[in-house]
Amino acid sequence: MLRGKRPTSPRLRRTRRSPKGVGGSEERVSTKQKNFVSATRCGVLLLLSEHLTREGVPHGFTSRTHGFGARYRGERDREQLSRALNLPRLAYMKQVHGRSIRTIHGNEPVPECDGVTTKERDLGLIVHSADCVPLLFWASDVNAVAAVHAGWRGTLARVAVEAVSSLGGRPDKIHVAIGPSIRACCFEVGDEVVEAFHASGRELKRILREGLRGRRHVDLITDNCDQLVACGIPEAQIYDSGRCTVCENDRFYSYRREGKGVGRLMGVIAVK
Repeated sequence: MLRGKRPTSPRLRRTRRSPKGVGGSEERVSTKQKNFVSATRCGVLLLLSEHLTREGVPHGFTSRTHGFGARYRGERDREQLSRALNLPRLAYMKQVHGRSIRTIHGNEPVPECDGVTTKERDLGLIVHSADCVPLLFWASDVNAVAAVHAGWRGTLARVAVEAVSSLGGRPDKIHVAIGPSIRACCFEVGDEVVEAFHASGRELKRILREGLRGRRHVDLITDNCDQLVACGIPEAQIYDSGRCTVCENDRFYSYRREGKGVGRLMGVIAVK
């Protein structure tokens, strides 16, 4: 079962702004895969969409390198991430595996939800994950961003569609980055999950894969991409990192592989 709960309560964290230019002063590009690059900034290894980077949108997906994101390191790691992206404020949610999207305007507390949007500058939105699909949205026409947590329940409930609606821009102006998550190769499910997707009206041949010993696997990435395209987002504006948290457990946290106590990856995005 995919799980994304964390023991901390939702809040908006204000951190000290780094001096101008510090966020990128230690950047070191190391690898490239599927229009994503890995770069180190202020000691934080980030996976970055090349397109969002060219557009000047602050964003990134973290890894587990040097223990980043390990349990009980939340506040310290968020402060380090704040310096890496030169963002004085970071907002994160208590994720509940639903489809609620909330808009953040200032310093108000962040309610329980699975997606947050904003047009506020200098405010980074964080989604935590350890197998679930992290989605980062940028609506270029209204300069709004969203961070969304799509586990299998959220994917089933079409949380990505709710995010598109909440951004308020034209769907054909929205860009989406998909971070490391469990992929169809590793997401083996029981009959109840297959039945839930079937009952929702999904075309199962689009998202079901045959695994070992006849076990069935669900492709959450394809399902989320289908939702986004159906909303009017061009397929060329959906950027998938292609990274599997289970296959690459040495780089990313995986609840399915490691169980309780596993750390959390972070996806963050802010208005340009």
